[in-house]
Amino acid sequence: MSLSAIHSISNQQSLYVQPQNKVQEPQYTESTKKLEETSEQISTGKRVNSAKDDPAAAAIAQQILSQYAGKIVGNNNTQDMSNALNVAEGGLDSISENLQRMRELGLQASNGILSDDDKAMIQEEINQIKESIKDTVSGTEFNEKKLLDGSFENMNTASNADGSGMQVSIGDMSLEALGLADFDVTGDFSLDAIDSALQKVNEERSSIGAMTNRLEHTYNSNSVAIENEMSSYSQMVDADVAKAQIDYNMQNAIAQYKLFTQSQMQQQAFQTINLML
Repeated sequence: MSLSAIHSISNQQSLYVQPQNKVQEPQYTESTKKLEETSEQISTGKRVNSAKDDPAAAAIAQQILSQYAGKIVGNNNTQDMSNALNVAEGGLDSISENLQRMRELGLQASNGILSDDDKAMIQEEINQIKESIKDTVSGTEFNEKKLLDGSFENMNTASNADGSGMQVSIGDMSLEALGLADFDVTGDFSLDAIDSALQKVNEERSSIGAMTNRLEHTYNSNSVAIENEMSSYSQMVDADVAKAQIDYNMQNAIAQYKLFTQSQMQQQAFQTINLML
């Protein structure tokens, strides 16, 4: 065979094989890309693994995650404040019991048949009750914050994702605030002072109960929102693994078929060239 004939056959080979490479290779690359994406969905269980998978869904998903994380922290804050109020309620219960005992002693001292010494003895017990109330006010605290001395005022709960929330204040339950610092049955006294102190303590307990109920409502509301947000997030980014597995098997079969077809066509082309040679 002449040199010119060989060159002619070589040119025919180039014309025949090269167009197949231009058409088949991009198709196979696209199939491989889809195969890799589907494989990643199966391994991670997520449809959106990066912003390029679905830019809009990825952006919305991040916003949902931010709200979700904020509400989780908000619920933790709400629980902390509820715990603080429970501690304060325990302190108020102790003060209320002491005041009840003080009233009994004051009523006893009101009996005209008692001597000054009797009243002095009663006053000794009243003084001990006063000290007990002082200790309760001083020792009732949460996370190193005093709860009953009047300093726990306008405390932000930060129960919402943006840091806002209910403002909590607890009244001053000191003897001075209750009007009993100078209560003394050895001189002129009135049980009205103790009744007034009891009323103030009971009002504070009622206020704490109302705030606790409100915090519980906030906690439950946040919990529902957290559940709904995670459901929305899951629907947006999670993959249907069963469907992804089917897609993977199908794409894998298509990729293998395309590879086989391309190989067969190339073999046929070379066989044709060899026959011509």
